[in-house]
Amino acid sequence: MTIRVAFDIGGVISKYPDILRPIISALHTGGIEVYVITDMHNPKDTREMLDLNHLSFIPTERVLNSDFDRYGEACKAILLKQYKIDFFLDDFPAYVAEGCPLRCLVLPDLARSYYHDDWINPEGAQYGDFGRRKRLETFNQDYVDSLEELGKLHGTKSLIEIAKSYGINPLGMTSMAISSAILQKMREKKSHLKGE
Repeated sequence: MTIRVAFDIGGVISKYPDILRPIISALHTGGIEVYVITDMHNPKDTREMLDLNHLSFIPTERVLNSDFDRYGEACKAILLKQYKIDFFLDDFPAYVAEGCPLRCLVLPDLARSYYHDDWINPEGAQYGDFGRRKRLETFNQDYVDSLEELGKLHGTKSLIEIAKSYGINPLGMTSMAISSAILQKMREKKSHLKGE
């Protein structure tokens, strides 16, 4: 039985090349079919990006560019099914919602850049401002801003204490969800005070 494993580039391989490059290499050497599935638009740029980052051993026919403009958030699921991928690693929840048996989500790590310091992007390539990538950048910045604002207003109180002070029940929520809920309550309070 042939096992097929696929990885996203942006926010996954590009963010953790020091960890994933050796894993991808070991899988490839061990006979696993390794694929790259990205929502970047230009296949030439994708291929060049992999080559520049010591992943040239991945065959071009296994480097797949999904069509976000045409299929939206289902764009990668279509490729996962078409190529019978067994395992997929991505950083966007909608892309791991369906398409193959094992799908893993790389959770945001705001302490790491979307592109690792050692990651090389092709000169002139469109690699950052496309598809859902633009929305993710805005979301991450909002999250960082909310944490900074919470720190200024509440000092050393825990996130749970702050949430409860805003009438939010944090039970079962991630820290990101709690922060977002608190930020929303803070915005509502400011709007109410301004009479909007």
